[in-house]
Amino acid sequence: DLRYGARMLLKQPGFTLMAILTLSLGIGANTAIFSVVNALLLRPPLAAQPEQMARLDKLEQGVGNHTSFPNYRDLVEGTEAFSALAAFDTGPVNLGQGDAMRSVFGEWVTGNYFPAFGVSAALGRTFGTETDGALEAYPVAVVSHGAWQRRFGADPGLVGKTIILNGQQFTVIGIMPEGFRGTWPVGVAPELWTPLMQPQLLPGADFFSDRNG
Repeated sequence: DLRYGARMLLKQPGFTLMAILTLSLGIGANTAIFSVVNALLLRPPLAAQPEQMARLDKLEQGVGNHTSFPNYRDLVEGTEAFSALAAFDTGPVNLGQGDAMRSVFGEWVTGNYFPAFGVSAALGRTFGTETDGALEAYPVAVVSHGAWQRRFGADPGLVGKTIILNGQQFTVIGIMPEGFRGTWPVGVAPELWTPLMQPQLLPGADFFSDRNG
């Protein structure tokens, strides 16, 4: 039967090619859909109580999902609806120097980001609220488990070492457990987290005091 089927397929190359393409597209589409469903529904984000977590987006003039740091501080101090509120920003970060420099996806977060998830570092520690609003006092970084393996060869001695981010020295203080993706359940995930700091990572206006920024 297999030999007969193979001969029939070879005699009709057009039909065979179309069948292969159809099967490939069908398998690929199902795989993509399952990946999203698996990440969002079957495997909740790595957190102590994922069913109690929510992401708040603020739309201004119909676009964007950003709010200013002063507005965030007002929410932290003025609301009792949440047990914890954390803020974050994301973007590319240059890791390394010279020819070894590469762009990685990072998150800049407030100090209660990790406590809000209820997830501790697998190695080392995370940072706390002492970093909020600090301009230069806390050049520390927490590395994802994936980046620890890919970028640093799973070096158990990475904690305590210095890495270069956007030309500035940061000390690695922790490595997160495998599967922790922060606020990104699907798609690209951050490779490292640092405190919200200026001007080291986000040069420009001082968003700590700019309510319109």
